[in-house]
Amino acid sequence: MTPSRHGQAFIDQLLALIPGAAMGDLIERPWHSATFTGLRMQFPVKLTGDDASAAAAAAAHLLPDHEFILTRHFVAELTVGILPQSPGGAMLTIEALLLEE
Repeated sequence: MTPSRHGQAFIDQLLALIPGAAMGDLIERPWHSATFTGLRMQFPVKLTGDDASAAAAAAAHLLPDHEFILTRHFVAELTVGILPQSPGGAMLTIEALLLEE
């Protein structure tokens, strides 16, 4: 799936924080509540190299509190999971909720 414009800005910033990361298939869908409108995004991020496990752990610690700069949107929720991988690689699962301001 091709991300929306706001989703792409979020993805670009997120991947810039994790050197050498490659994004997998994206699931992006509209999200609504009584007071907010936005996007729910889910996607895997693969890391490779000798330090992939350490990079994955660092990203999982950094990303949930990072302040992303988005036009007319903000990241309301961001969770990062680490999936077991073979030596020399790591996989993160990213789930984010972007809300319109």
